[in-house]
Amino acid sequence: MNRRRHCFSVILAVLIILAATNTGISQPTSSITGRVVDAETNEPLSSVNVTLEDTEFGAATDLDGMYTVIGVPPGTYIMRFSYIGFETVERSDVLVVSAKPTVVEEALRAVALRGEDVVVDVGFFRRELQAPVSTTRLSREEIRRFPGGFEDVVRTVSTLPGVAVVNEGGRNDLLVRGGGIAIGIWYHTI
Repeated sequence: MNRRRHCFSVILAVLIILAATNTGISQPTSSITGRVVDAETNEPLSSVNVTLEDTEFGAATDLDGMYTVIGVPPGTYIMRFSYIGFETVERSDVLVVSAKPTVVEEALRAVALRGEDVVVDVGFFRRELQAPVSTTRLSREEIRRFPGGFEDVVRTVSTLPGVAVVNEGGRNDLLVRGGGIAIGIWYHTI
């Protein structure tokens, strides 16, 4: 009889331990829900990462900026809201209770992104040589025989393509297309 009592006590103790362990496994959970918007425009932000620090719980906002983190055990948490192009915000002392969902809304401020410096090496680009200026050489004999030139250098040059003569105030100025720098006519007698 004593042995039966002892066996019954052991079985009862094991059942009590199993019941206590079983209630520890099925702890009540809750959720955290809310909305994330742009602080300046109050427009919803989609795809914002919402995480609970030091846990595996988290969510991302939908197109309306809404999120829900489910299966969160009751307790106090630190929430982090992060989004590219916006300041990362940490909200501390977020209390989660099993009776109702916790509502946390956040507004994020835009910041300028700082990227890595870009260095352009001139060795990558080839420097193209400018096309040489066209040169036309006329000998004394060519000027003398040029039709309509009458052995006049200015008349002969004015018949070349892209060359015009301007007669203002008794001067004979040559205008050469693309010749914004200096135009010179050199001739010498041989």
